[in-house]
Amino acid sequence: MEENEICKRIIILINENNVDAKLASLEEILYLLAAKKYFIIEQLLQENIVSNLIKFLNHSNFEIQEKSLEILFDLSNNEELNQTQNLIDSGILKSMTKLLESSDLKIAQKSAEFLSKFTIDSNEYIQAICDAGLISPLIDLLYKDSPKAQKVNDC
Repeated sequence: MEENEICKRIIILINENNVDAKLASLEEILYLLAAKKYFIIEQLLQENIVSNLIKFLNHSNFEIQEKSLEILFDLSNNEELNQTQNLIDSGILKSMTKLLESSDLKIAQKSAEFLSKFTIDSNEYIQAICDAGLISPLIDLLYKDSPKAQKVNDC
């Protein structure tokens, strides 16, 4: 299938009001990232896929949240794509408090891992995380994630 057709299909699926269609689009994006099909990813970025992915971080379906977070992590972590500043400019940090406080510990942990990537070699991004009020939820997650810390806290 031609690259433009793949991009169009993903855009159509991602905008469907159907969880399965959204999941299929996210799976396809993850496949494209793993296969290093950056030309198609660049097309998706031009179609402003980032805004959809950020919206999905607040979706009621944990699997959609998780896959969206994984894609966003890959976009920011990939040297060829390097979308970290674009993600911050698009408002990703506003969604992170809810994710860090998620009842799904896996989502909360992945969110913390995602934020840790932002802090590598960049005081500007560390400051952005502080300014977004994410330090307290990160500390709370440490207690939630550690039975030993919970025991000490209960005393």
